[in-house]
Amino acid sequence: PETRTATQVGIEGLYRFLPNEQLYIGARYNQLSGQLNARVRDAKGAMDLSANRLEIAAGWYPVNNLLLKVSYVNQQYNDYPVSNILHEAEFHGAMLEAVVGF
Repeated sequence: PETRTATQVGIEGLYRFLPNEQLYIGARYNQLSGQLNARVRDAKGAMDLSANRLEIAAGWYPVNNLLLKVSYVNQQYNDYPVSNILHEAEFHGAMLEAVVGF
């Protein structure tokens, strides 16, 4: 098989507050670039593609095993050819989550 390369960079920050650290705010950025899909090709071989994601969130633990989280996400797919379904694809929106841990 053909060898492909990819690079991923991510950074995350989180700040917890209130007496039991039950409330937090945070942000996460992730970028992935390289020859991500062997089927997306040009005359030279697999094309260099990229995807970026930024998420800003706040969460609250009302009790020990329950997390309520709200976040805003901005995700983009870049450098895909016009014929690919991911050409100029993006997602911008809010997410609401509730997580129960056991």
